[in-house]
Amino acid sequence: MAIETPDLEKTFKKFAAVDLGTQKTTLQWVYGIDSPGMQHKTGFTFDLLKNLLEEIGFEKISRKEPRTHRYEPGMRIVCRKPEDYLEKQLFACFRKRLKNKLETDDSHILIPLESWLEKIFDSYRKSKQNKVACVNEVISKTAICNPHIPLTFLEECTKFGLVKKSEVKDKISLLNFLAKIEFHKKIFSLWIKSRKDIGGVGDEFKDFVDRLESLFSDILGRQMGYRERLEYITNLDPVDVKIFDFYLVSLEARKVFNMAVKQFHEGRFSNALDLFLRSSKLIPTAPCLLEPGRTWPYPWA
Repeated sequence: MAIETPDLEKTFKKFAAVDLGTQKTTLQWVYGIDSPGMQHKTGFTFDLLKNLLEEIGFEKISRKEPRTHRYEPGMRIVCRKPEDYLEKQLFACFRKRLKNKLETDDSHILIPLESWLEKIFDSYRKSKQNKVACVNEVISKTAICNPHIPLTFLEECTKFGLVKKSEVKDKISLLNFLAKIEFHKKIFSLWIKSRKDIGGVGDEFKDFVDRLESLFSDILGRQMGYRERLEYITNLDPVDVKIFDFYLVSLEARKVFNMAVKQFHEGRFSNALDLFLRSSKLIPTAPCLLEPGRTWPYPWA
């Protein structure tokens, strides 16, 4: 595959060194002109484009002299699909479809979400020869974060022909049920209700996640009625969250704690007490988490 595009680095160097009239022409080269199909939504240096191509699975990426539009600084990138390009394409399509499903560009959500997606990729790579084991592990490890994650992955797998829809019909039914009731929001409620010690809350969260993974593994392995096994959780009131993740729980606890401090400062002591208690149910050590410049280690990483 070959791509030709403006070279931003060389173009901006030229832009800084030429007269006003040439600058206007160069801007059209970078941004395009007001005509359908002749506009650029973004721009690249070689390193940026190479990194993007590597992320979506292309290999043997090299830079060549451009063959068209030689009147401005451009670049021609030549690359090829890897032998396992279908797997790379699957993951790329899955990521894009899931992002659209979650309807968010919030980095606070997308960054921890990547940790959960790695669970899917690891499960797929380890057990892709055993489709049943792979599907069960993917569901067990990610349904609690947000049921749309494994559901979207299975839908992509059927689209790519990696599994037949008839083979995962029952599992898709389970995930559709969990997505409909917003299961991850009820898991958040379950976490709030669970008992927590002041120390080692990160380890407690990991144990909490591990227990839920084991529950799903048991349900999927024995093919038992999931509605009965999950009845207690599904009857809980949901707590609004895009994905159930320790980092986001910690952020919410910190936010509620700061609201409590403000209420206390304003003399609204009853409101402050309610908020302090609510924060402690989320994370007992909320004000101690996430100091400036500190990255909280994900307990499952």
